[in-house]
Amino acid sequence: MVQESYALVTKHELVVSRDETEHCDMLRYTWHKLQQQASAVSSQLIQVQPTFRRQLVANVRHFAADCNQFYAAYRQVSLYFWLSV
Repeated sequence: MVQESYALVTKHELVVSRDETEHCDMLRYTWHKLQQQASAVSSQLIQVQPTFRRQLVANVRHFAADCNQFYAAYRQVSLYFWLSV
């Protein structure tokens, strides 16, 4: 869209600063590089996702087991406290 606008400006021979023209020329190159980088990062994430998912599932299971142990210990302590009062 921006490049098409600059093409119209050039076609009608309107005055545009050299800096603006250079920025417009770099826009396509920069956009292409950004797309390449996004594709590379996406591919890398797809590769590491299974490992992270397995670790997350294992960590959640470990956390659930820790919670169950805590709840059991808490019930024992609170039961002992109320029985001794």
